[in-house]
This record gives sequence, structure tokens and C-alpha cells, in this order.
Amino acid sequence: MGEWRVAEADPPASLAGDVLSFWESGGQVGYGYEKMVPRGSAEIIFNLAGPQAMYVDGDLSNRRLFERSWITGLFDKPLFVGPAYDAAVSGTHLVGASVPPSALHSMFGFDAYEFRNRVFDADAVFGADVNRVWHEIGDARSTRERFAVLADFLFRCKQRLSRPAPFSALSAIRRTHLTGGQVTITELCDELGVSRKHLGALFKRTVGVTPKAFGRLTRFRRAMMALETRHSPEFAQMALELGFSDQAHFISDFSTFAGETPAQFLRSRSADGESVLYEP
Repeated sequence: MGEWRVAEADPPASLAGDVLSFWESGGQVGYGYEKMVPRGSAEIIFNLAGPQAMYVDGDLSNRRLFERSWITGLFDKPLFVGPAYDAAVSGTHLVGASVPPSALHSMFGFDAYEFRNRVFDADAVFGADVNRVWHEIGDARSTRERFAVLADFLFRCKQRLSRPAPFSALSAIRRTHLTGGQVTITELCDELGVSRKHLGALFKRTVGVTPKAFGRLTRFRRAMMALETRHSPEFAQMALELGFSDQAHFISDFSTFAGETPAQFLRSRSADGESVLYEP
């Protein structure tokens, strides 16, 4: 469906913990409709080529075009994207930063729940300053320079907008990651000395979803990693390794997040392993 290149880099020390990675992708892409699975992160993206189209729940009559820059919250369902024009091939050039969902609160001072499963034009969120950053990224002569401009913008946002993230929420997030999403809500509450209601409110504000939903999403991301490394996975064995009670439960949970069963996803996934082509 075309050719493109991808570059990725770790954040500088000043943004460690706030940014997961910087990335850049670009090339000539034969653009069909894609269903992108949840990545477990929020994204800040600058677009240096033609507009990108996104479709609410795959509905072609409900299309939104994003031109210069946008920000996404945590998704716990597929994101549908497709061609902005009728041309079969279009140039793409995106520069972005993947951030933990909690960074929406801790680095930008936002309520993460307001961004859940949503995409916003960046200038509506950050103001006109983000357009100057778009020009600077476009004028930069190398990937390294583009990442440096983006890092400087995010650091200035952090200095101006950041709010301390609740310790209990960060501890629960870390514990969920360490256990691959297998820690129970009761265990989290007992370890942190908080009620289920209080923990749920913290997660809603700092992550965007409930602790239970975040645990399920964490297990889904582990499943995605496992599918990348296994050519012929045994789903029953994978279900046990990931902490599911049985294969049926694993397939049902995977389908909720990906919109495809694991077998369907493996048959039609894209080269980057994070999306599938679909017929609207």
C-alpha cells in the first residue's frame, strides 16, 4: 500500500516520565481506510503534509479533517482513519510525541476524561502558539531538529500548565503496568489505603478511564506485544499467560479493543502492526 519511513527517539531528561517517545513517519502511502487499535497512550501530532481524515466509529458520513496539529486522549476503542481526498496515493509526513495518559493532567493540567476517545485540533487546546511551533517544525532541516522543536514546546507547556499528579493514581498506574493488568482493584485500594470510589475518581481525572478499564487495556497492549513476536500463536496458552480465565474471555476482550478477533487481526494487520485495513 505504499512506502514510508519511521524514526523514533527517547525524550530528553527534562521530559523523562512525561513523554514516552518522539516519532516521525512519512512517505507515499496508498491510502485505504484503516482501523487503528488503542495504543495505550495519548498523542500530540504535527502534520507536515496533506489533511488527515478521521471517521467517528467508521461512519463515512461523520468525517473530521485535521490539518496542522492535533492531540488525542487515551482510546479504549478503535480509531478510524481514511483518505482526505479521492487520490489513491498521498504523501504523509507526521511528527509526534506519545505521552502517558496521565501526562495530560500532570504536564498540561487537563482533565484526562475530557480527552477519552477524542481528537482535538491542537490550537483549540493550546492556543495560537502551537501554530508557530508547526512552522518551526516544518522549517527544521532534520528529524533531530524537529524532535528538538517539539521537545522545547512540550517543556514550555510543562512549565506553564503542569499540575502535580496524585501520588495514589501514579502508584496504581505503575502497579497495573508491573502486573500486566492483573492486579485487582481491591488489592490496589488496600495497598494505597483508599476507597474504590476515591481511586475511581483519581483515575477518571488523571487517566481518563476507570482502574478496571485501564487494567483491561494494559492486558490488551501486552497481547499486542505477544502477537508481534509469535508467528503462530496458541490463543489458549496466550490467554493463560496474560491472566485471562479462558480463551473465550481473551478473545472477547481483545475484540472489544481492536474491533477484530485476534485471528482476524493477524490476517489483516498493517505493516506497523497497529492497524487493519477495513471496508467502510
